[in-house]
Amino acid sequence: MNANKNLIFYALIWITLLIVAYLDYQRNVVLQEEITRTRQQNQINQGLAVYMAGSSCVIKATADIDVTKFKDLAAACTIKHLEYLEGVKTEEK
Repeated sequence: MNANKNLIFYALIWITLLIVAYLDYQRNVVLQEEITRTRQQNQINQGLAVYMAGSSCVIKATADIDVTKFKDLAAACTIKHLEYLEGVKTEEK
């Protein structure tokens, strides 16, 4: 009987640890998404990408902009365009 109690106790500890690990992982995923969004927004604010609603998005493409940064700038333009489209849909309703 005592062995069953120990087994249940250890099983509960493992389940608790797994839940905590999963929640920590999910929190890190959300934080990473927010960091990425903030970085992209910062690049728009620095003028590396200029979004003109309903018209175009101009991305700085000089030698100091590597491929990764260019992709971030393009993603920032995408986010701004999504915000624009959401605003247009709201106005139509």
